[in-house]
Amino acid sequence: MTDYKQLATHKAELQEAWSFLELPGEFPSKQMPLWLLDYGKDNIESAFKVLAAKADKIADPPAYLATMLRNAKKRNMTPEQRAEEITRMRSVIGAVGAAKRHEKELDSLKAEFAEVCHD
Repeated sequence: MTDYKQLATHKAELQEAWSFLELPGEFPSKQMPLWLLDYGKDNIESAFKVLAAKADKIADPPAYLATMLRNAKKRNMTPEQRAEEITRMRSVIGAVGAAKRHEKELDSLKAEFAEVCHD
């Protein structure tokens, strides 16, 4: 059975955390009850921390939070863990891209050297 009094307390605490962290926009009061039922207070707080770190770059905080919570739940992670995973993946992608660029530069230099030697 759902303890609605406890959920109301959690909602008030999350609203206080929203204000404390000075998150952009208005507190998503209408979405919060469903988020609490679906994701729990701890995951929402975790999402708030991630949002706080990226607040300047986010145009629609409630939509960002909803996506972050949904994707973290799919992967059985907290939003913070999911954000770290995304950061690691982007780092690997960047490293692979840099390696490919370096390889192209080497191939270009080899071709240029071969052309000079051939002449």
